[in-house]
Amino acid sequence: MSGFTWLHWLTFAVLGMAFVGMITFSLMRLKGQVQYVTIGVAVVFGLILSYISLIALDKKTKKSTLYKLENKRVLRTEEMIFTGYVINSGYHKIANVEMEIKLINLGKATGRVRGTDFYRTNSLFGDLFKSKSDKRKSRPGTRTYTFDIAQNLEPEKRKKFKVRFKFPPYFKDVDFRITLKNDYASQTARWY
Repeated sequence: MSGFTWLHWLTFAVLGMAFVGMITFSLMRLKGQVQYVTIGVAVVFGLILSYISLIALDKKTKKSTLYKLENKRVLRTEEMIFTGYVINSGYHKIANVEMEIKLINLGKATGRVRGTDFYRTNSLFGDLFKSKSDKRKSRPGTRTYTFDIAQNLEPEKRKKFKVRFKFPPYFKDVDFRITLKNDYASQTARWY
């Protein structure tokens, strides 16, 4: 609730008045079973419209950017460290900023990312009877890590962050996809 702006409350008030108007109209004009179906459709339509408007408003009002983002690999502990600043470049307070880092193995080498980089099928009996070379081939091609990097970020303010995670040792030519999630909205960037 702390992430709502006056635009959110205004939108919810307008949608609430439209919902009450639809219910009143259906109660006065319609009779029998049609009345209940219309009320059910109005409730579902109102909930879907509220959720869509919440996401659309967050995309327009809450914007954050990364500044001076640097990464470093620590070979001794097989970790990656990302440091930088997150800046609230919008005009409204952001309740929560999450950073999602997706590592794609051989993403740079091939120049393109395929669907098999994200999903690989497994079978129960195939995993039991695999040799070491087969298990090495079935290593996942992607890893995703999510971090909370800022809370209650005021407009035009910045906050320093530092995140670390285990880096898979068999990854090479890694492509990084970084997604910032501001409350309900998100934006994706590619990092080399």
